[in-house]
Amino acid sequence: MDTRKFDNEGKTICPECKKHYRPALGERFSDSPIQVQFPKSTQVQREQLMTGLCSQKCWNKHLGLGKPIRAKPRKKTVKGRK
Repeated sequence: MDTRKFDNEGKTICPECKKHYRPALGERFSDSPIQVQFPKSTQVQREQLMTGLCSQKCWNKHLGLGKPIRAKPRKKTVKGRK
């Protein structure tokens, strides 16, 4: 299922980073499964045609799989002191 958004030039817009680009594989040419149409393609190349996510970095960020955000350590205080 193609859920991509396009700009006025027909380029795909990445939903994560908002980059406007043309997918590495070009465009799909039939309704057959994408793995059948492009048997030697990578997962990222196929995702470009289905979701519009432009890279593995954007895929990970979109799914929350990037580096975890670490909270700043709290300063220890001794009771009664600042």
